[in-house]
Amino acid sequence: TAFWNFTLKKDLILFKEGNKRDFGLKKSIRKIKKQYLKAGYTDCSIEMKSERKQEAGQSVRNIRFIIDEGSQYIVNSISFKGNNVIGSKNIKKQMLTRTPGIIANGAFVQETLEEDKRAITSLYLKQGYMNTGVKDQVKLDKGIKEKKQNVDITIEIEEGIQTNVKSSTINGLNVLSDVQAREGITLKKGSVFRNYMIRSDENTLSSLISEKGYPHVKVKGSAAISKDKTEASVMYEVDEGPFVRMGQVAYTGNFLTKKRVINNELELDPGEPFSLKKFLRSQRDIRDIEAFDSVRFNTFGLKETADKVNLLLELEEKKPYYIQTGGGYDTERGFFANIMAGDRNLFGLNKDIWAGGEISQIGYRGDLGITEPRFLRTQIKSTMNLFAEDREEFNTNFGTRERGVSLSFNRRFLKKFNADISFVYSYKKDYPRDSEPILVNEENRFEPREILTISPSLVYNAIDSYIRPRKGLFSSLLLDISKGINNSLDDFFRYRFEVRKYYTPIENLSFALRGRVGDITPFEDASTIPEDQFFFLGGTSTVRGFDENLLRFDLAGKALGGLTSILGNIETRIDLGPDFELSFFYDIGSVRNAIVDQGTDGFRSSVGTGLHYFTPIGPIGVYYGHKLDRKPDESAGRFHFTIGFRF
Repeated sequence: TAFWNFTLKKDLILFKEGNKRDFGLKKSIRKIKKQYLKAGYTDCSIEMKSERKQEAGQSVRNIRFIIDEGSQYIVNSISFKGNNVIGSKNIKKQMLTRTPGIIANGAFVQETLEEDKRAITSLYLKQGYMNTGVKDQVKLDKGIKEKKQNVDITIEIEEGIQTNVKSSTINGLNVLSDVQAREGITLKKGSVFRNYMIRSDENTLSSLISEKGYPHVKVKGSAAISKDKTEASVMYEVDEGPFVRMGQVAYTGNFLTKKRVINNELELDPGEPFSLKKFLRSQRDIRDIEAFDSVRFNTFGLKETADKVNLLLELEEKKPYYIQTGGGYDTERGFFANIMAGDRNLFGLNKDIWAGGEISQIGYRGDLGITEPRFLRTQIKSTMNLFAEDREEFNTNFGTRERGVSLSFNRRFLKKFNADISFVYSYKKDYPRDSEPILVNEENRFEPREILTISPSLVYNAIDSYIRPRKGLFSSLLLDISKGINNSLDDFFRYRFEVRKYYTPIENLSFALRGRVGDITPFEDASTIPEDQFFFLGGTSTVRGFDENLLRFDLAGKALGGLTSILGNIETRIDLGPDFELSFFYDIGSVRNAIVDQGTDGFRSSVGTGLHYFTPIGPIGVYYGHKLDRKPDESAGRFHFTIGFRF
């Protein structure tokens, strides 16, 4: 058989859309047949048999589909005749019909071949051949395998005559020079003629003229073809319309936001030529102002073709002050509570200032920051943050006390990319968590350190949801350039690369994959890196089934970090219905180049299962991970409680 039963059952839409008057069944049969046609089963037929009976006092209908797949038609070869101008290799690139290979299954579908012929015609049209004829000859040959038909396709091409532009004339043009206008259009003298490019040139000329203050411009293009179809004379008639200037701008609803904040985003000044491009960009930028909940633009004079366009902006501001609190328990932090309060429109300048803090079983942290969304009136967001933190990670023998200030600059581009660079000055001090005296050779480890870190990063984000990702790709590349001010311990480069992939083959089944690599390279080979800068693995966010940070540990059972870490996760997520999701996972990781030669550089792994419940603010869940390479005196596995997905 060509398809498994569960594959075809996905096309039974009657369970989702209903089956009134058997419409659901008929539509389901059409979808199943379409699957077979795409796979090359042109002669496939589907018969439905239905039986009604009574079960437990209810009428039950049993439905059976009888499918006669017929022969599968597979493309054996594709050849071309009559193509002199364009090579066969370039023509094949335009076709969806392919011989069997890594990318294509080789199925022969007549409808697809018809699309291919239109694509070949379009390819010639781009080269100026307006009357190209494309036909096909199909030869069938029974294959060696049962119910297989080999298809040999010959594409016959009658190229016709190429048409070139003899002349290009623009009439009625005053605000642009002839040189400026001709630089913008495609159908210049000597170029190949393509009739569809007339519309494109009309739009180009309209845009160029509109930017000079003529938003009502009209451009009409036409072409005269010679009798032998070798030449075309192209003509554009321009009606520039009235000259329009930008008029007055008025605002309503901006009770807190300063007018200059809005004016900075408005590219049009009163009295200058009205530009539709600048007007649309101004709309986008003003709507992006964080202080506003909604923005409505009202123009007066544009529809009336007046000589001035006045603008009224109806603004609705967000409440400037906010406070957020949270708390709970997860295995990574233990019990925790946090709070954040701020003003998202400080002094009416669209600046966000906030203060926040968190306390948990592994320590506390406080932040005071301010964000400027338009640094120096650009699209760059800048943030300055003062922070203080005391942290004692689970299963480590040291704690870290840190104070500092950071300055970061962030820019989003090409919709899915995010570039960031941050500068951090910190005053850091490690301290022992046990009562044993500090060894002489470890005294430097607990001395105060001043550190300057520069951290550029690049993120690509194409996932469909932050809360519950089901498809897409995420990747990040981060670099820390660390320099100790009063020591050489913190002189190193730290690299981190991560990639995640989410895939949903059927509606209720998703796969999530993650790979992550980290490495620390000292400026000098003989340097000793402080332990608080190392990579640790094990626990809720990395390799489940292990206690926090205990993928690698020393003889005393305390966590060991390393200069290199490698992490991999594979997770299957099954939607169980309203707000519940079941998952199965496999985690693997390795911590290498540890500060002491204890534990192992090898990979350690676990398998397990989890259950999530989705709340309006995100998922909460529980995992159980089982170690696959349990060491002596280690537990068999571990439960993990989480808030949100870990990847």
